[in-house]
Amino acid sequence: MCGWPFACRKTKPHLLAAPVPSPKRYGDCPIYFSDFVVHKESRFESLPDTFGGVIGWTLDDSNSGFNLPRYHLLRYRTERGGNLYARSVGNLINPLGALRAVVEGLVDVAPVDSFCHDLFRAAAHPYTLQTRTVAVTDQSPIPALVASANVPLATADRIRGALLSAHLEPTLEPYMQKALIRHFQPIQLDAYDYTAAIAKAADRAGYTMPA
Repeated sequence: MCGWPFACRKTKPHLLAAPVPSPKRYGDCPIYFSDFVVHKESRFESLPDTFGGVIGWTLDDSNSGFNLPRYHLLRYRTERGGNLYARSVGNLINPLGALRAVVEGLVDVAPVDSFCHDLFRAAAHPYTLQTRTVAVTDQSPIPALVASANVPLATADRIRGALLSAHLEPTLEPYMQKALIRHFQPIQLDAYDYTAAIAKAADRAGYTMPA
């Protein structure tokens, strides 16, 4: 479950465990980023180069596709005293939709969940061959696996135990490697408070959407 909706929910599901991605940039921690992606053939070499163009975003309740990139852009907006982009295109739905929008020229730049991005690249998805990253946000707690609040606590505990020991099971090793997961790790309820804090910071600044 995405960390921002989790932080905002009054009745929270059971937190089971968070994946620790295997690529080096995650530092063996349950974190992720948003990659700002542009078309491979574009003239853009840095994030500021995209200012004045069109930015895309996935959904307005997504941490990686909306909240985290908006907070990253806030520093530039504060410096410039106004909107950074001529137009903002939303409802790209998910990381693949964001990549598609860049490839098809619907937007000039869009944020992509770094873990999904790495999975797409590992699979040599065609969209990743037509795009490149010009900036990366600061880290954020990675989405965790959860169970409905209606699931009995004993059941949730058994599932959590299975996840935390998954890396010790030889038969699961090839699947873990393919999924780019080193292991699963316990995560505290307050880990996702960060996502709500950066949302409030952007809202207080009057920056209601990436633009």
